[in-house]
Amino acid sequence: KQKETLCHQFSGAMLLPEETIKAELGAHRNKLSSLELANIKKQYGISMQAIVMRANECNIINDHYTNQFFSFMKQMNWRVDEPAEYRGAEESNRFEQLLFRALIEDQISISKAASLSNRPLAEFKKEYQPMF
Repeated sequence: KQKETLCHQFSGAMLLPEETIKAELGAHRNKLSSLELANIKKQYGISMQAIVMRANECNIINDHYTNQFFSFMKQMNWRVDEPAEYRGAEESNRFEQLLFRALIEDQISISKAASLSNRPLAEFKKEYQPMF
């Protein structure tokens, strides 16, 4: 079990170094959105679960939130079949990442986020799924 944990930590650090994950998520977060994690997954080819574990290892999120996230994953049946697929082609989605970050951290309203993304509010609400 300890070897497996060390292997996961090593691979997480290789695929998503601390500097990179902090550039994507910030140095400290209270919440993460599933869409934000899906965008990072699409960009780097690392699972949402591994991203959350890496964020915890880098002290971006705390243990309590990490446990809540894994409970949410289990509840949504995403432990094996996560949303969003890595298609092997990196693409820039920085605007969406910043948009979802501002939204989940309550820096902008959902209507402002919809407006900034040039989508109708109803469509944006349907796609947007906060973690909690």
